[in-house]
Formats: sequence, structure tokens, C-alpha cells
Amino acid sequence: MIKYLFKSILLVFFLANNLMAQDLIVTDSGDSINCKITKIKNEMIYFVYKQDNEIRNTLIPVKKTVNHQYNYYNQPEVSLKEVQFKDKYSHWRFGLDAGYLYYAGGKNNESDPAIRKYFNGLRSGLVLGGDMTYYFTEMFGIGIKYNSNENRGKMYGVTLSDENGTIVEVGTLNDIIKTTYIAPSFSTRFYSGNNNNNAFFMNIGFGWLNYNRTESFADSYYYNISGSTIGCNYDLGYDISLSKYFALGFQASYTMGVLSSYTLNDGTSTTSIYANPEEYINTSHFTLTVGLRFTTPN
Repeated sequence: MIKYLFKSILLVFFLANNLMAQDLIVTDSGDSINCKITKIKNEMIYFVYKQDNEIRNTLIPVKKTVNHQYNYYNQPEVSLKEVQFKDKYSHWRFGLDAGYLYYAGGKNNESDPAIRKYFNGLRSGLVLGGDMTYYFTEMFGIGIKYNSNENRGKMYGVTLSDENGTIVEVGTLNDIIKTTYIAPSFSTRFYSGNNNNNAFFMNIGFGWLNYNRTESFADSYYYNISGSTIGCNYDLGYDISLSKYFALGFQASYTMGVLSSYTLNDGTSTTSIYANPEEYINTSHFTLTVGLRFTTPN
């Protein structure tokens, strides 16, 4: 009986020591990380560590390490309790945005200064959007991004002349430009301070970009150009905490896209255009937005 009791005590001591012990990860850059490895899966090491008295949950590719060893440290930096409740960050983040959009592509070759100013004015407008992201670690997440804008222009008293310079009509020039962008995205998040709603974000996405422009002048002409292409977006943002689950977000984005083929409708017929490079439509644009963020409970 005493022998079994002694073995049981040794077993409990051994298990307790393993639970208390900390693991070691050595990176290929020579850094040693005192941490608790939670799992190794798909060539990734998932681990918990402490930085600035905060518990961090992250991962590192196995190929970026030269060694990892369980139960290396006898004095753990991360307690068992902290490991058990390691997800001290929000997995879901939702955002709604509104702000300013500016078309960066294309050239304005109009000789008339008033017309040139009018078309330059069409480059800017209001943009509305939203995004949804799921963070599978504190730092990395995947999601979907959406934004849409509509720029309108109207110019009165525009004259239309023939090849001899004779004015044939005076009327109003109208333009409507719309773009819609929907894309899956990959997000990187960096918390700042002690509040898990304050964070920097860097996102990249590839998705569907639709462009539609309608222009008309009095009764003389009408045309509509529409088409879609693959777009790419880069986002850089910062969220400032308002409460436990709400934050105010600021974001700068650049979306790239070029239409090499599109549909032209002149009001009587529709033609598919496969453009030469000099006729491509550059739909690339910058946006500066502000909006409300909502994060779910941990």
C-alpha cells in the first residue's frame, strides 16, 4: 500500500512539474522564446507567450525555427490558468465605413479648361463600405470586404460644335460613375496598449471590381460603359476603443483595377469592346474612411 502511495505521489509530482514547465522555441534568427506550445499542425507551431505582462496567442512556421523543446523551463512565464484561458482577444470584427474616394487612374486631355476642371471633379466622391473578419489567432485573420461609390457631375451651358467650329447645340453635360468592389481578404492585427480594441490593421485582398459610367449631353449623345475585372486592395487602419466591444476606426485604402474589355451602349446598340492598351480604363482609386467597429466577446 505504501509502495502504491509513493508511486502515486511521484506521478502527481511529475505531472505537476510538466504542467508548470515552460516550452522553448528557437527561431532561425537566433531568438529564444519562453512559451507554452499548444499544438503543432500543418507545419505551424501554435503557442502562448507573455509580453509586457499581456498574454499573446500566435503561431510560427516550423521552417522558421531551428528547434523546439517541451518542458525546457522550470520557471514558467505563462501560468497554466493563463494557458487555459489564452484567447484574450476577439475572434470576430465587423466594420462600417464612409468617406472620401479619389480615382487615381486615367488622363484628362481636354483642351477646354472648364471641361477639364469638370472631369477632374468627377475623380472624387463619397464611398460607403463594410468588412467582416475572423481572427483565428490574435494576429492573423481572414474576411470579406465591400465598398461602393457613385460620383455624379452636371455642367450647364456646354456648347457642342461641328468640325468647322460652328455651334450646333448648347445643353447640359451629365455623368454618373459607379464602382463596386467585393473581395476576400487576409488581415494582420497588432494590438497597442492594454485595451484589446485599440489596434493597427494591415489587409490585402483580391476580388471582383465592377465599373459603370453613363454620360449624356442634351439630345445629342448618350453612352454607357460597363465592365468587370479582378481588383486588388491594400488597407491600413487603426481602431480606437470607445467601449469594450465598440471602436472608432480610421482607414486608408488603395484599390487597383484595369478594364481591358467592356460593354459600350450608345442608346441604340450594345457593343463588346476588347480594348488596345491605350484604351484600357484604369479604375484604381484611393479611399480615406472613418467608421464604427464592433468586436464580439472572446
